[in-house]
Amino acid sequence: MKKNYLILILAMLFFLGLQFNSTLAQDQTIRISLTRPPVNKLNVSDLWKLDLENITNENLTIYLEGTVTEDKAGIIVEGQSKVFVVKPGKTSYGYNDFKNGSVNWKNKKYQEAIVRTGNAPTGIYTICVTAKLESGEIAGQENCIEQNIEISSEQQVMLISPNDGEELDPDTSPAFMWNSGGSGPFDIRIIEIKGSESRDEAMKINRPFFEQKGIKGNSFQYPVTAPKFVEGKKYAWMVSSGTGISEVWAFNISHIILLTTISGNCCAKFVKEITQTYLDGGGLNVSLKAGSNTMPIRKVTMCLVYLKSVTDPNCPECKAAHTLWGSFICMDIFGTACQLGGFGGPVHTDGHSRELTWSNNTGVDMYNTPRSGSFGILLDPVVSGAVSNVLMKCCKTDVEFCIRYSFTDISCVTCDTVICSKTSIGGVQPKTLDDSVFQNYRKIDEQIKKQNEEPNIKEQEKEKKDGEGQGSSSLIKHIFIKGIDNNLFKYSDFASYYNRHQYFIKTN
Repeated sequence: MKKNYLILILAMLFFLGLQFNSTLAQDQTIRISLTRPPVNKLNVSDLWKLDLENITNENLTIYLEGTVTEDKAGIIVEGQSKVFVVKPGKTSYGYNDFKNGSVNWKNKKYQEAIVRTGNAPTGIYTICVTAKLESGEIAGQENCIEQNIEISSEQQVMLISPNDGEELDPDTSPAFMWNSGGSGPFDIRIIEIKGSESRDEAMKINRPFFEQKGIKGNSFQYPVTAPKFVEGKKYAWMVSSGTGISEVWAFNISHIILLTTISGNCCAKFVKEITQTYLDGGGLNVSLKAGSNTMPIRKVTMCLVYLKSVTDPNCPECKAAHTLWGSFICMDIFGTACQLGGFGGPVHTDGHSRELTWSNNTGVDMYNTPRSGSFGILLDPVVSGAVSNVLMKCCKTDVEFCIRYSFTDISCVTCDTVICSKTSIGGVQPKTLDDSVFQNYRKIDEQIKKQNEEPNIKEQEKEKKDGEGQGSSSLIKHIFIKGIDNNLFKYSDFASYYNRHQYFIKTN
């Protein structure tokens, strides 16, 4: 019983198949016969070369759709002809009929190879064409053929130099090199890439910037008499030989600055001696020596590269003042106003710069004669924007900071050193100052007072009140600005008081 059912089902399927094929035969009004290209060849003219047969007794208005697919790359090109009339009987058509409509190359590599060399690269290609009525209904079933292409190694061309994407100097004459299993001759083609064009598009549509044919050998020196490459522009190049064709590579034109590379550490023999020492609670002494006997220094830069502070959360004014902390200040504290002997400058970005630069294009000997200068750096709790740097009593801060010293010699070698320091500032009332400490400076202070305007009465009363318990702040400031010398840093009481206002770094 089951056997009879199986026979019945097979018979029904066979009958339906005959009916389906009969329907297709009735619906098909155009027969397509593709012409197979020569063995191992696939030129543009071979694409969609075919005969059409109108099997009806009347004219048909149709259009053709075609594709070419490579097994690994997929669809490489597809096209659609314009609508045209097919008379009863046979008519021949080809690539140009599609070209008059629309042809879309999906893979420019294959397009360039086929157009330039007359043959496709190695691969298995499937060519298909379908005929459709003007309404879009199928008039002729898809017809396909397969074409195998195998290019021998002798026909292949591989580019070597200049590398893809390489920068070339406009003042040099580049040498183009490639590799091939064949002996040539070779043709080289160079074009300019314009705007947003891809290299393949530019190679297809742009006129040659330079072209040379019949080259013997695998290299070509660009002639000095040839058109000059223009700085800022981009160019593409390729090489072909017979049916072999290379990829398209690109290069840019820009001036190249050649830097002399010194093996090992370029600063290995570059002397940079910087001694940074705290002296009794705040004063910072820095000694600078750099370069060598034969290499004077042309630029010195000091830059605050790190600043960290931990402030008392109960003192919001202290936190608000941080915007200026770490700024270098050029004041005539030591009579030099940030000057560094032998150098011009300093150059700084603004009044609160964190970097100072001194320069001298002819160079300064800092090896045999270390240079001196002075500057201030704000590391204290001050009222933001106040010139007088008013101390905020509530502010207690631990500060860590690092300064990078950079030296550039006349050969443009730059070496640097970073020195870090840590200190605590604010929140400690100064001790009573011993008047004997300042006995050498009282005369100086009296002279300064005579030159100044009559002090405010309230200020006099305040100074009198604070004189024994705290010392005269105005006296200390006058002495510090006008009469300081290195010995003064030995007195910790003076340093701890004044440096709660501002830390000064002296360079010797």
